[in-house]
Amino acid sequence: MSVAAAEQQENQDQTAPVDGGTPRSSGPWSTAGLARRAIVIPALVTVVLMALVVMGWNGVQHEREHHLSEETGRAADLAAARLESHITARLTIGRNLRLNWDHGNITGFNDFRLQAQSAHELFGDFQAINWIDPSGVIRWVTPLAGNEAAQGLNIRKLKVPSVVMAEAEKTGKPQVTPPIKLAQGGDGFVAYIPLRRNDLPDGFLNIVFRTAPLIAAALPGGVGDRYRLEISDAGKRVYQSRSAAARSTDQHTQPARRQIGVGNRNWLLSMWPTAAALSAASSVYDELVLGAGVIMALVAGFLIHLILVRQMSLKDSEQRFRDFAESTSDWFWETDEAGCIVGEYDSDRAQTAGLTYLEVKGKTRQEIAGDLMSESDWQPYRDALVEHQDIKNFEYRYRGRDGTIRHALIDGKPRFDADGNYRGHRGTASNITEQKALEQQLQRAQRMEAVGQLTGGVAHDFNNLMAIMIGNAELLEERVGHDLEALQHVGSIIRAVDRGSALTSRLLAFSRQQALSPEDADIGDLIDGVHDLLERTLGETVDLRILPAPDLWPATIDPHQFENSLINLAINARDAMPAGGTLSIETANVTLDETFAAQHDEVIPGDYVRIAVSDTGEGMTPEVQSKVFEPFFTTKEVGKGSGLGLSMVYGFAKQSGGHVTIYSEAGHGTTICLFLPRAIGAIVDKAVPVTVGTSHRPHGSERILVVEDDDGVREIPANILRAMGYDVVEAQDGADAIKVLDNAAEPIDLLFTDVVLPGGMNGMDIAAQAEILQPGIKVLYTSGYTENVVVNLGRLDSGVAIVNKPYRRADLLTKVRIVLDSDGQ
Repeated sequence: MSVAAAEQQENQDQTAPVDGGTPRSSGPWSTAGLARRAIVIPALVTVVLMALVVMGWNGVQHEREHHLSEETGRAADLAAARLESHITARLTIGRNLRLNWDHGNITGFNDFRLQAQSAHELFGDFQAINWIDPSGVIRWVTPLAGNEAAQGLNIRKLKVPSVVMAEAEKTGKPQVTPPIKLAQGGDGFVAYIPLRRNDLPDGFLNIVFRTAPLIAAALPGGVGDRYRLEISDAGKRVYQSRSAAARSTDQHTQPARRQIGVGNRNWLLSMWPTAAALSAASSVYDELVLGAGVIMALVAGFLIHLILVRQMSLKDSEQRFRDFAESTSDWFWETDEAGCIVGEYDSDRAQTAGLTYLEVKGKTRQEIAGDLMSESDWQPYRDALVEHQDIKNFEYRYRGRDGTIRHALIDGKPRFDADGNYRGHRGTASNITEQKALEQQLQRAQRMEAVGQLTGGVAHDFNNLMAIMIGNAELLEERVGHDLEALQHVGSIIRAVDRGSALTSRLLAFSRQQALSPEDADIGDLIDGVHDLLERTLGETVDLRILPAPDLWPATIDPHQFENSLINLAINARDAMPAGGTLSIETANVTLDETFAAQHDEVIPGDYVRIAVSDTGEGMTPEVQSKVFEPFFTTKEVGKGSGLGLSMVYGFAKQSGGHVTIYSEAGHGTTICLFLPRAIGAIVDKAVPVTVGTSHRPHGSERILVVEDDDGVREIPANILRAMGYDVVEAQDGADAIKVLDNAAEPIDLLFTDVVLPGGMNGMDIAAQAEILQPGIKVLYTSGYTENVVVNLGRLDSGVAIVNKPYRRADLLTKVRIVLDSDGQ
């Protein structure tokens, strides 16, 4: 502010009250107002300081709990390491016995007893080391005392041990049971180690452990005094170190959890500090600090009260500056009776306003804003000036010196002279340009999310309808035989369903509900792989230029979906250049920082591979750019585009953990950039997949359970499979399917289930229960909507087989045969 303006302002201050809208005698900074504040403000300060003291005290307690949690974690690390090493050492004894057996160093019971006795002497917590003959009967028991019940026991007749022993026999590797009741009595677990002699199976080593003595011997000293320990196997408790009464301390702390490898099994160790440990972590000084803080808060409040009381004797001219001090903002302002700006007091943040005081001095806000706001927009502001009222949260727009549109939010109060005459307004202003930009960005993101949810739901229902259509069309195709006219009609139906399926696939891609199969891929190789296809697609009038970056990072993506996205971008670029032009595909390694992530939706800072697709075509207006990724939005003529190409690209990039940006100017071309997450590590060459069997015949005789809640949809696969000779059983929901599995007179070979089902059980829940009721059952999923438990964030779980709706008859039969002929689920 200039010196002259400051002097003018000072002259105005001699007569201008500073109470914010009323004569000074009754304003908030009058003597009466200060008297009230001398009571209210100290009370508020006292309360705030007390709150800060309590927060600080809580922070100290949280810090102590954090240290206790870290100590518990270290104790859990030690306990887990000791326990795993103890069990590993004992299993190693079993492996050594197997080596002696396999090499012929054990020829009879005496040799076995002597070597087993050495193991018992080395580790006294073995319950028993036995030999099981190939038929599954325990023949040699060491020591016999205490293990008489095991002599002659046929393991193959025991439910859980027989399964584990069969797995050891199948894999040739040692296998450990889950926690079981031992034949000798008590709880424990058993290791089965397959034996061979002269390259032929020769029974098993049977090593029996009592869980409690083994774990107690392995734990470090003092753990039981400071910590409560629990160990579980697949949710079943194996061991706990203290009584159930100790659980009363668990609610105060989070347990430290560690995984322990026990042969082929994983145990979960959970450790809590005991009440003694919690008491040791507290301190009497904490209470003393809390009391001292409360006293200091009371003293501070009293001192502030004294200061405010003394301020009641200060001159009224100081009130104006207290008005300014009441608010926190970017700058302060004053206007005269006509609404013209006559004073502006800059703060450190005022430079964000985009205009200086000299540029706005003597102008009304309407003159500053120009034509950016309508008359109705100004009505609340104009009313406040005319009626001498407070201005509350009034927002207006103006153009800064650099040409950008700025947004300001102002608050103000009317000011009066000593006689009560209106002299204008004064108040504060804040630059909310960035806030408005963030609001618009959030609105766009919410709109895209809402459209994505809608399109995903439509695609799901549409896929179910098309599943019925394609299934009945293919059945009808078989029945019409050689009727060419009927075959043509059926073919038209099938082709229409195929087009509909392609549309729903793109809708699912936009709504991030397509099933991706991501892998670490070389982007340069993928672009080279579609080079010829791109040239044929673009035609002779478009010059295709590939600009690869040296040492390009690999990216974690679904290669097929990436190629589809690249082709979609190329087609859109071609259509934007009807007279021809140049299409460039450029790759680069980039790192997106925190600033970039804050300015764009759903971006995580980190390393990315950027693929920039640029054309020299017609370009886009800002209005078109704001909608270009929405499904069904297109600028092409009717019949020349579905408006799903770029929306599919958007969904693919977001679902892959990446980002997509667009820059375009009308008449100057367009650049669309894909940012795909960098893969960590080198790309591993994939082995050539092994074909299961000589061919996947469409027919079979296996028993298949088909689970689908929609009667019309379920009828299609059931009829197709029955026609091929399969024995088909139907169920409409999870409860119905479990009844079939539980009461089946003959085993079910394959569970073919929809993923999304009513009744509280989805397809994955049914598969888990089916594995319990009929171990080894094969599972094939189907779904037209992949945002569910079988797909993690749109990425297929490893080992999951799925056929997407709507599926063709041949696709279903081939997939069923592949799953039935595979070695695993």
